[in-house]
Formats: sequence, structure tokens, C-alpha cells
Amino acid sequence: MDWQTINGWISWTSLGRVRNSFLSKALTALSLAAFVLANAAPKLEEAGMDMDSARFVFWGGFVFLAGYLSFALLAPIEFRRAGEIDEIVGRMGGLADWNFFQSRLLLATNLLQSMQGAVYLNPPEGAMMFLRQQIDMAKKLKSGDSWDDSAKSLYHADLNLRQYRRPIYRMAVALLLAIGALTVIYPTLKNIALALVHF
Repeated sequence: MDWQTINGWISWTSLGRVRNSFLSKALTALSLAAFVLANAAPKLEEAGMDMDSARFVFWGGFVFLAGYLSFALLAPIEFRRAGEIDEIVGRMGGLADWNFFQSRLLLATNLLQSMQGAVYLNPPEGAMMFLRQQIDMAKKLKSGDSWDDSAKSLYHADLNLRQYRRPIYRMAVALLLAIGALTVIYPTLKNIALALVHF
């Protein structure tokens, strides 16, 4: 497995799914519970509770929360609110007038130029070709033309490429989310195994 394959898997959209998933809410709840457990450690140790599990849950929740907050700060603004690309395009379509369309065309053109200069972790070539085609078609339109369908196609192509922006940040967020989740899952699996042994 190479970096290009990993780069294709880890997009802002896929990270947004993780961030907004049940898992993220569960990890947040577990981290708060672990915080309480960590502060009550002496009493819980006296009662015979496994404090290593509580520490794993606490630190896992903390790291996952760092990934969650990093997503909120580092993801392109279009992806900070929950939703798939089609939903985001629908919201943008509701805002669209000719000036909005023209501003998004300029943003898409700038995005394509900046992504073409990427030295490493290049975005998928198909996403770049799709946006290039939509930009070319959009530039031919005039304000009196019917531009709604072209606008939605442009927005979709723009977001499809934009989700691969900031590859180093995306990888860092993915790493924080993965480490946090695995750190919380470890004591959970350990406790399930212990429970099965006792039953």
C-alpha cells in the first residue's frame, strides 16, 4: 500500500463521516466517563477496579477528541457541517444566484491551479479532470443563459476535488482519530474477554 492509495481513501468527506458517527459520540461520552473515573481513582482502586482500563479509555477519548477538534479547525469550511457532497451541493444550490455561481467558479479555478502544483499526495486525477471540464463549460455561460445545472455540476466537481485539500492535515486528523479509537477499543475488548471468562 502506497501513500497515493491512502490519500485516495482519506478525504475530508470520509473523515467527516467518522467525526459525525455514533462512534465519535460514544468516544466523547467514554472520555467524560474516564475523566470521572480518573479523578476518583483512589476509591475505585480500593474497590478493585482495573485502573489501567480507565486510563486507556481516558487517553483514547482525549486523543480522539483532539482529532475531532482538529477536523473542526482544519477541514475546508464546506465540510465542517455534516453531510455528503450531494447534500452540500443541494445547500449551495439553494444559495445560488449568478454572483454566487461566478464566485464559486473563481474558487474552483484557483483550487484546480493550486492542486495541479502538488508535489506529493496528489489528488485523484479523475477529480481534477472532472473539475477542469466543469470549469471549461461554466466559463462559456453568460448571465442570461440557463446556468442552474451547470452550477450544480461545478459545485459537485469543486467539492469532489476540494475534499483532498491539505493532505498532511487530513493524515494527521486520521491518525488522531485512529489512535484514539484503538486506544478506547483495547480496554473494551479486554473487558469483554474477562466478562466471557467469568460467565
